[in-house]
Amino acid sequence: MALSWEVRRIMNIKSGKDFWSGVMFIAVGLAFAWFATSYPMGSAARMGPGWFPFWLGILMALLGALVLIGSLLPGSPRDRVERFDWRTTGLVLGGVLLFGLLMKPLGLYLALLVLVGVSSAAAISSAGRQRWPMRSFS
Repeated sequence: MALSWEVRRIMNIKSGKDFWSGVMFIAVGLAFAWFATSYPMGSAARMGPGWFPFWLGILMALLGALVLIGSLLPGSPRDRVERFDWRTTGLVLGGVLLFGLLMKPLGLYLALLVLVGVSSAAAISSAGRQRWPMRSFS
């Protein structure tokens, strides 16, 4: 998701990490607020089940806008977004999925051990060098 230098120059993005974090917060917040509209809202005096998630999503989107605007300001530090690490994301999501699937047949403790092992493999793959079985017990 790297922007070309021409687009970065026109938009004057100083901090790529803050820019994309702001975009993510805005997108998730607005999606959350939009899905909350399917529930009855009620009023401030008698809140319905959709009132709190709607305003929480709006607040998240506003905070995302602040982060995004902060990435465009002259005083923000210059940084670049690294390439997205699909392997680490897959290991973390796979660990959570395995935890859910193994909870009933193996029980909480063994399923949790699998979750920690697979998730620590994700941490090591992003950090490099060490093997995950030794790393998870050190």
